[in-house]
Amino acid sequence: DDFSDHPRQVITAGGYSSTAAGRYQFLNTTWDVVRSKLGLSDFSPVNQDLGAVELIKGRSAYNDILEGRIQTAIEKTSWEWASLPPGRYSQPIKGMSELLIFYNSRIAAY
Repeated sequence: DDFSDHPRQVITAGGYSSTAAGRYQFLNTTWDVVRSKLGLSDFSPVNQDLGAVELIKGRSAYNDILEGRIQTAIEKTSWEWASLPPGRYSQPIKGMSELLIFYNSRIAAY
């Protein structure tokens, strides 16, 4: 309920420990870099959105999204988000086909 800052709590579950928090599961260290770079004042949902876009741009996936190359964007951003395929960090991942179906269902709603 408090968006003043990243919660900075280590959570352990399923054999993994992480400070991941928020809509995009920012690690506290990643959030600190993005917050500083963009001059963000808090951990509000709007600022989390801005931070996620910055990470997407940092992985050169922003134009891929704009141009409809979603699978390519997912692969590039898998370096930021461990649950994205192909699975860069030996953690459980979502399947590419599952993600594309989810994405396409959301786009169709617009």
